Amino acid sequence: MAENLRTTRYANGDSISYYKRNDTIDFYGTTGYYTIYPHHNVYKIDSEKEMSVAYGNLYDWYAVNDNRGLCPDGWKVPTDADWEQLTDYLVKNYEDITPTNVGNALKSRRQIDSPLEGDFSTSRHPRWTNHHNHYGTNDFGFSALPTGIYVIDSTFGTLGINGHWWTATEDLPIDACLRVIYYDYGGVDRFCFYKFAHLPVRCIKDN
Repeated sequence: MAENLRTTRYANGDSISYYKRNDTIDFYGTTGYYTIYPHHNVYKIDSEKEMSVAYGNLYDWYAVNDNRGLCPDGWKVPTDADWEQLTDYLVKNYEDITPTNVGNALKSRRQIDSPLEGDFSTSRHPRWTNHHNHYGTNDFGFSALPTGIYVIDSTFGTLGINGHWWTATEDLPIDACLRVIYYDYGGVDRFCFYKFAHLPVRCIKDN
């Protein structure tokens, strides 16, 4: 998909539980939740609905792993290997794409003071924080955005700075793997993090 998931229901129609700020976190729980990055003090975003439209919803990994399906029928949350296949394909098949700039090629062109100028140079969300060298070119229509993350104790962060996406791949009993694209670095990083964190999700065709 060319944008982040915004669903509030599993594929079977069941509602996904909404995680409210200050709710108690069950570190070893199995209930899936979604939340939305707070819109307060986000430039030109005036409601939770606008925030969801701009950046998508944030999900914990228990929602990702729920057997009712987070993505629509015919789609799935990509695995660690699926993400690896995406970046490897671009690096191997496009001579200008390297492991250190493939993230720039996947980023949205919307950025503060983008060198691309015009409508791409904007302070209005959704957009990336400015960087002269590592600006988005969106060569393949992926339109990656710096969606922020919810971690713990009502801590939201990195909106406009980093984009994070869950994979369907578990690492440890409390960890799962994800991908990150940064405003000031051109690659796509992999690491694993707590399952109770809330991150965006992209779906791919389940072939």
